[in-house]
Amino acid sequence: ANTRRRLQEILSRTDDGTITLGGNTVEYADIRKKLIKPTSWLNDNIINMFLKIAALPHKDITVFSSLCFPVNETPTQWAGHYPRGAHISHAKRLFFPLNITINGQGMHWILAVVELETRTIHYYDSLAKTMAYINMFKDKLPQFLELQRRKEMNDVYDPALDTINFSTFTHNYHRTDGSPHQNNGYDCGVHVCMAAYRLLNGRGLEGINDANMPGFRRDIATAIIQQSLDGLIF
Repeated sequence: ANTRRRLQEILSRTDDGTITLGGNTVEYADIRKKLIKPTSWLNDNIINMFLKIAALPHKDITVFSSLCFPVNETPTQWAGHYPRGAHISHAKRLFFPLNITINGQGMHWILAVVELETRTIHYYDSLAKTMAYINMFKDKLPQFLELQRRKEMNDVYDPALDTINFSTFTHNYHRTDGSPHQNNGYDCGVHVCMAAYRLLNGRGLEGINDANMPGFRRDIATAIIQQSLDGLIF
């Protein structure tokens, strides 16, 4: 009840308050103008914070920030953005929300999930009409992961990382295998949030469809406001 009241308060305000969590910041305007508005495109702030919240209960998961992977940069530049630390060595799965922005214009969101144990990279694209968006990342992402692996190995030797070669990982493209599809030009970010949440919790992707998007948007807003998934069932 308190969270619902706070959401209504944020929606009725016009000032520029913020919600922060672990270096991620969402402005009230992000919630009013992008998240709750049914036909708006989600930005990096919303998606990065929601995925961080969704991953909190999972100590063997790393969620990488979309801000570190501009589509027009090289894997070396990506690796330069990322802080030192054990981002891969402790993890069983790695989640990448990937933002396709060209000339300052947001075009699309896709999700990549790397499974260390099965040596597989999964790509989820809710548009599914073409491989064009996945192709922007599928060659560069393994190269970034290899650079990150070496950086972590230089800091602290990890025998498990020493046996990994990301260039040999299998790539699975979830476009035409029954994965959820959008029928508009603005719900891709919601698809990424919901697919990531379901996959984090070992659940299927059923019900991620256009009809449920307004409810998902409100639930994502609720999770960001209370900074947890308590009481929410997506």
